[in-house]
Amino acid sequence: MRNSRAAVPALLAALLAGFVLAGCGSDEEVVINNFSPDIVAVTAPDTVAAGQPLDVKIHWRARTTCQELTDFGFAVFDDTTLQITALGKETVQADQVCEPIAEVREASYRIPDPPARRFHVQVYGLQHFDLGVVGGVTPAAVERHSVLVQTSTGGAVGPEPVAGAVAKVVVGATDTLLVLVTGLDGTADSSLVCPGPARAYNLFVRGSGGRTVTLPFQQGPARCGVAERTHTLF
Repeated sequence: MRNSRAAVPALLAALLAGFVLAGCGSDEEVVINNFSPDIVAVTAPDTVAAGQPLDVKIHWRARTTCQELTDFGFAVFDDTTLQITALGKETVQADQVCEPIAEVREASYRIPDPPARRFHVQVYGLQHFDLGVVGGVTPAAVERHSVLVQTSTGGAVGPEPVAGAVAKVVVGATDTLLVLVTGLDGTADSSLVCPGPARAYNLFVRGSGGRTVTLPFQQGPARCGVAERTHTLF
C-alpha cells in the first residue's frame, strides 16, 4: 500500500476532531476527547533478525489522570518507510475529577513482519520521530543500549543534538548496569554481556541543562541480542 506524507496529518485531523457523548442524564454523562499524545521517547532495535517481529516502544507524557494511549494507525509510506500514528483518549465523567499530572507512561506497537533490508520507522504524536532499522541481520549475543538525545524545539532545520547528556540503565532501585554520555552528535552507545533472561529496567536521561526524564521499561524488558536504541526529545 502506498501513502503520501500528506495523509499523516490528514489522518490525525480526522481522528482528533471529534468527541463522543453518552448517557441519559447529567450524572451519567461521559465525554471522550481524542488527542495527539506528547511523545517524549521512542525505542526500537536498530537491527532485527529475519522472521522476527519489530517491537516499537513508545513513552508518552500523560497530562491528566483521565488520559490513556489507546490506539495506533499504521501505514506503509513506500518501500523503505513505515509510519505509526499514536492516538490518545481522555475520558471525562460527571462524577470523576481529572487530576493534573505529568507522568511518563509506556506503550508499544508490534510490526509482525518487518522488511529484511534497511528501512525507517516514523512515529507521529505531537512530535515526529524517525528511526533507522536494518532487517534480516543475525543478532549478536550481547545486550546493547544506545541513545539519541535532542532538543524538542531545535533550530531552523528541526531538533538539534544535545551533547553531554547522561543516560543510565538501572535495574531495580539502584543496580546501574550502564552509563552513557552523549557526544557532539547527541548519541552514545554501549553494550554488555547478556546478564540472563529478559528483565525490566529504567532508563534515566539527564540533559546538559539539567532536565531529566525517567523512561520505565517494565512492560517492554531488555532481551539478549535485541539492540535497544532510544530517541528522546527534551
